[in-house]
Amino acid sequence: MNLKTNSLGTWVGTGVRRARYAFLIGPLALWVGASCAGSQGPAGPQGPQGPPGPGATGGSATSGSGATTGSTSGAGPGCSPGGFFCDGTTLWQCTRSGNDANSPQDCSLSSSSTNPGICVTPCPSYDGGACCARTQPLCLAAFTAPASQATWTCGPPSECTAAGTFGVFASGSYPGGACGASISAGEIILDISRDGGLGPPSTITLPSPAVILEYIGGVGGTCVSWHGSVNWESDVPGWSVAIDATCSTDGGPTLTGTLSGQL
Repeated sequence: MNLKTNSLGTWVGTGVRRARYAFLIGPLALWVGASCAGSQGPAGPQGPQGPPGPGATGGSATSGSGATTGSTSGAGPGCSPGGFFCDGTTLWQCTRSGNDANSPQDCSLSSSSTNPGICVTPCPSYDGGACCARTQPLCLAAFTAPASQATWTCGPPSECTAAGTFGVFASGSYPGGACGASISAGEIILDISRDGGLGPPSTITLPSPAVILEYIGGVGGTCVSWHGSVNWESDVPGWSVAIDATCSTDGGPTLTGTLSGQL
């Protein structure tokens, strides 16, 4: 090959010669390397495990109104997706994966000086796995009449005694309806006036201007006029009242039972 004598031609020629050397030397180097390499030795001992990487544990943050938000990776297998579970006094909701949880709620923040807030399983008020509740029930209702087989839920009186009225209510139901439906046992409304210094322990004979007692839509029909008595045993926070009354209307219902609780 004829090469030009200028610098560009010399560079081109040199490049061609280098390419030829690389073409010849390359396979030779591979052959020498393969023939000189020995067999692979045994593997060495395993080194110590390194520290966990970032994100191994979840965190939490505090939001307003005493609730907290965040997540934890401590739920583990067995967490029912969408369900609730307790971790101490904290209520968590399981995520969709079943391996994580979020929306923590500190149940102790709903405490009172006489009735601490706790996380309980199973939840006494609904089938949600777990829920926040008080150590002692705020309100319990137990009636033998008008329907002894009924299950009652109730609402407690206000913790503010300056409200002027001690007021409670209860709602009952019992099984036996068509297709497994419940039958209403009616609603009970009781208001006792604190006016005039009235307070517990007091047995109030009915009818009385200090007492409003109503039974609505249950066994025996609605009644707002009674004879009998209301025994106001104690006021909030640890409150209790007993009712033993018969409707003044012939054939009307009878109310016999107690309402009590701890605020």
